[in-house]
Amino acid sequence: MILVIPIALDVKTIMGMVSISLFMQVIMLIFLCVFIKKYPGVKTFTAARIVALTSYSLIFTQTEPTSVIVALGSVLLVVSSSLVCVGIARFTNQTIHGKFLVAYNLIFISVQSYLVVFYNIFFIKTAAQSIFQVGLMSYAVYLLTHRSHKSFLVSSRFLTTVFLGMQLVLILRIIALIKNPPPNFFAPNEFNALSLIIVFVYTFLLTGGFIMMVCEKIFHDLKLVANTDELTQLLNRRAMMKLLEREREHPTFVKTG
Repeated sequence: MILVIPIALDVKTIMGMVSISLFMQVIMLIFLCVFIKKYPGVKTFTAARIVALTSYSLIFTQTEPTSVIVALGSVLLVVSSSLVCVGIARFTNQTIHGKFLVAYNLIFISVQSYLVVFYNIFFIKTAAQSIFQVGLMSYAVYLLTHRSHKSFLVSSRFLTTVFLGMQLVLILRIIALIKNPPPNFFAPNEFNALSLIIVFVYTFLLTGGFIMMVCEKIFHDLKLVANTDELTQLLNRRAMMKLLEREREHPTFVKTG
């Protein structure tokens, strides 16, 4: 006989799980920053996760968060997503559209401030945040896909899939908010709980995907150093021997005559 014990996770509990998960991710990223100083963007990405942790912790520690606290948490999440884009741009050696991101964040702050003061309805503020998040994720996908990243191709595709999946979730969330809006953030309903569970998974995959990119690039660079001559940048003796051995086992030319 198998005893099944139902576990009901409320919004507060799931938010605590998200905060703990983000804290552990930040610890791993800090170690990554300490040991890997060669690549730009790692510190920026770490800062982004710290800002996200601050956002969720700020709301989680409140017994009954006010509209201002929830709005501040939303602003911090958008800032965090912006820093993720900056981190990806720096890591992939691409131009950072700093003025665009600053203006984007200022517009969101203005929208949230207006909604808090004049139109304080939870589902409208949440839908606005989701729309701005979708925009930032689209920018992150652009940074990952518009240029070929041969040194971390697999992990960049994985991270692109994570962003696209979260975009779809956010769009569905906006539709759900319109059809059945919850009264507040901590309302005990399945919608709020499911949204935070998805956020819990997304934060883990986002950080994991970025760490995968760093590790894949390290492996690529180490392989490059091991197989090329530092002065001439040509294949060294070891690499040439491996190439000749591979050609002998699987020749690519056709013998004639």
